[in-house]
Amino acid sequence: MKSSRVFQMASSMGLSAIMAAYIFLLVPFTIYIGNINEITVSYGAMLHAYVPAIIFVIAVFGLLGMLLPVRVYNRYITLLATLGILLWAQSSLLVWDYGLLDGRAIDWSNDTWRGWLEIAIWGGAIMLALVFHRNIGRRIIGAAVLLFVLQLFIFAYN
Repeated sequence: MKSSRVFQMASSMGLSAIMAAYIFLLVPFTIYIGNINEITVSYGAMLHAYVPAIIFVIAVFGLLGMLLPVRVYNRYITLLATLGILLWAQSSLLVWDYGLLDGRAIDWSNDTWRGWLEIAIWGGAIMLALVFHRNIGRRIIGAAVLLFVLQLFIFAYN
């Protein structure tokens, strides 16, 4: 195996680990801490249940990154970083008040603009990242890693 393929796999695995951490580690922790009196299972037990999914996500994205030609890989790695930033934004900035979550149905017809706004943000960010990956790809990757490291510090502090 060429060293460039190993690098592609390692980079893809690193950025996919950021995505997996947001989905399976950081967001569940935030929900757990905010509702600790209502949740009957420990955070460790929840994390233990997520480990196979985390490994699967990292392995699949890493393998895909390794198999891609360099021309496509550069867009791919920028896309992974963009998705990492978008996952953070979705869980930290695009948090809407749906009222008391007590089992009653949420009226999704209220404030449908929120869904359109989120679609525009996700679609626009992905499109910009793919179209301008040569100009901004490294900056996006750097931003994704920096943002994740900051989130890890917050996670460790809590």
